Amino acid sequence: MSVATIAMTVYLMMLNILFTSAYTIGFLTSTVIAGIVLVSTPLSVRGVCTVTLYMSMYGLVCRAFVFDVLVDSFFRLIYSSSEIFQKEHPIGIFKTSVGELFSQMIGYVAYTATMCYAVYSYVLKPLVSLSAQRLVVAIIFIVASVVYVPIMLIHFIFCTCYFFGLLPLTASQFVVAKNIIYLSTFVPTTSVYLVVAALSFSMLMFHRVRTRARLSPPVFTVLLVLIGNRLFHLLENICRYIMPDTIYYVFYNFVVVPFSIVYIILLYTIIPVMFIIVPGRVKRCVPQAVASSPRCRRYLRSFMKRQYCEENFDFLTVTAKFRAQASNMPSSQDRKLLAKSISAQEIYDAFISDFGDFQVNLRQDTCLTILHRIKSDDISADLFEQAEKDVWAIINGDVYPRFLSSDEYGHMELMLRHGGAIKAVSVIGAGFILARQGIKERLIKYGVIKDHGSVDESWVHPFMRPDAFKFDRDAHKNVEMMENPLAQAYPAVGGGMPGPLSSI
Repeated sequence: MSVATIAMTVYLMMLNILFTSAYTIGFLTSTVIAGIVLVSTPLSVRGVCTVTLYMSMYGLVCRAFVFDVLVDSFFRLIYSSSEIFQKEHPIGIFKTSVGELFSQMIGYVAYTATMCYAVYSYVLKPLVSLSAQRLVVAIIFIVASVVYVPIMLIHFIFCTCYFFGLLPLTASQFVVAKNIIYLSTFVPTTSVYLVVAALSFSMLMFHRVRTRARLSPPVFTVLLVLIGNRLFHLLENICRYIMPDTIYYVFYNFVVVPFSIVYIILLYTIIPVMFIIVPGRVKRCVPQAVASSPRCRRYLRSFMKRQYCEENFDFLTVTAKFRAQASNMPSSQDRKLLAKSISAQEIYDAFISDFGDFQVNLRQDTCLTILHRIKSDDISADLFEQAEKDVWAIINGDVYPRFLSSDEYGHMELMLRHGGAIKAVSVIGAGFILARQGIKERLIKYGVIKDHGSVDESWVHPFMRPDAFKFDRDAHKNVEMMENPLAQAYPAVGGGMPGPLSSI
């Protein structure tokens, strides 16, 4: 045996060990991270695309680990001869065909999810309305599904007919025909998806898009890896048919195999880690934080006005002014804020009375208690406290979940991001936040600690809490908000309110 043969044998053994190690490490890494991604990714369009993309990658590494590591090892234990691993052996062809079919089925989902994420994040969300976003995303999913079925059926029917002896083809002819089907159906379709995704990412060159969206490093890296893999495998297929067998053997072992190992490490180990450590999204604002900020409340009221429930917001606004007035705040700035006083009877007539123009939904006993206190001249800052709790429960439980998916919330989030008030967080960071919240909720549930933010403990009017958002004034991103926030701490109810409250 020559030195060259020994060296080649050792080289191939090392490649086999690297292949097995790369798939095993990728499988274990992706498995650990999959749970974190599933738990901490929000249920939005981008969140669904992110989870779909990650789980399709996880499906690919599971397929590779099962077929290329476990099944091969099983066959090596059963069969002492290596003939089974030859390209024209029936069992080897069957294993390869089934593995390729699964790869195409899962890979198509990965290409589709990458395109949907890019189109939604960098074309639809920055440029069109919410209803148009949903319509276009639905159309993309429908078209992708309609195209998906015939592509997979053609490949499946062809392989099934061959293995049941319905096609008079030799093993080499079957492999060639299968590659032709792959190159004529799967490759063009997914290449279009990659081009659309790349063009969508290129929209970040425009200032308007760049101010409304941020680059997602994991998804962008996935796109680059998929494009590089597609181009390289097209080159490999061309070389397979134009190169002599001896030259192609060298090209395959010294170029194709090392590239495949790098591809496996990138796609199944490095990119999954990027999904959880790279900041790629903005934390959702909690209702208490939005209510505490004068900058954010106007977006919430605008949404509530569009939903025909702005009387709840206006009620909290006037009760906040009433509380400030009843507390006799000593500072000159607070006295300026309360230059126009408001009486408890006016609030009752406008928002609580059965004949009020802006009646809010309150329990009968709450309304009677407030009326009794007003007639008894038992006026204090906590006069409307129970009503405030009931109205805030409506906003918190019914209105705010819908507000999160509205255009107004998107504009508010954009304003906060530009001002540096909220930061992007990684998936693992969000996972820690969710875990901490879950632990706290369980401790509160079993009475280990008290919920100081509960309405049943010490009630604090949501509009009178300290502003939860700290703006970055040094970056000049929020010049329009440089005024003293206290000057607009209790914004006036908008126009169109007749009667005694019209001057508030």
